[in-house]
Amino acid sequence: KLAEILRINRPALWPEAAALVSEIAGGNVRLALVLAPVVEQEPRSTAGRLITPNIIQTYVSEALPSGTDLKASYALALLTRIGVGGDAAVELRLLAEGMGFTEFEVRAAVVALNDLGLIGLKGRYRSVAPQPLAVYLAARGWEVYEEQIVTTLLPNLELNMVERLLQRAAEVGPIPAIVRAVEAVLGRDEVFGSLRILIDSGYSHALLQLAIVAPQRVSDRLSDILQNATDDELLSLTGSGRRDVVWTLERLAWHSDTFEASANALLRLATHETETYSNNATGAWRALFGAMLPSTAASPQVRIDYLTGASSSADLEVR
Repeated sequence: KLAEILRINRPALWPEAAALVSEIAGGNVRLALVLAPVVEQEPRSTAGRLITPNIIQTYVSEALPSGTDLKASYALALLTRIGVGGDAAVELRLLAEGMGFTEFEVRAAVVALNDLGLIGLKGRYRSVAPQPLAVYLAARGWEVYEEQIVTTLLPNLELNMVERLLQRAAEVGPIPAIVRAVEAVLGRDEVFGSLRILIDSGYSHALLQLAIVAPQRVSDRLSDILQNATDDELLSLTGSGRRDVVWTLERLAWHSDTFEASANALLRLATHETETYSNNATGAWRALFGAMLPSTAASPQVRIDYLTGASSSADLEVR
């Protein structure tokens, strides 16, 4: 067990610290032995403070393959998991084609990473592991292959693969390459041309991940889509598509910078309500104005000013 390995190699590491290191290392001995002395030097370490670029760089230089295997590893890390066996193997081919590799090269990288203990097994799927290393490699992948990802890979991926790519992008965070990619996706009229197009394309399932990466840009685009939607379109918005939109707007309304636009978008849905859940658009909008535990970081004064404006709206439903 990893805990036993740490006890033998780092006897000064107390049990709670060993548990933290084991969890972050995700079962990988090399990474655990790199992180252990860091914890010893700073007893109050948290996961966020442990996983620094320097620590990952040290680990990467010691553990990763080189050459084409390393470049293909960047591609593999772009998704939270990738199909490699049976019917799911089509995903590996799509990734290889989209990133300019042969299927053989990507499979060779899977083998190389597996030999180093850096691949997690999930049935027919594989994922680069542990997660902090995968995030590091994905960030390098975005920096090196940004144009390839946006112009070739993204347009040809199946939607469930797009969701996994965006989920990993959200884990990486809003680095310039990823933000530019989000802007490119939001600018595709065949996906974000209207509310109906958005729902029919299935991209509503990816809205939340997009919003995590670029909240202001997603807020602007989604607000425009809802503002331009007809009453019939809003009333026909039901099921998982509507849930995706409401959940995304809830997330966006938390931010002070996107509070007003997101509140207006929720209010537009609330005046065309089709759900009876307590967390429907109406419930999500009301929750923004709780006196004790509002679902937004916007200040009380900002929320009072917003309600003052809404109460004088020319629209009877809004009032």
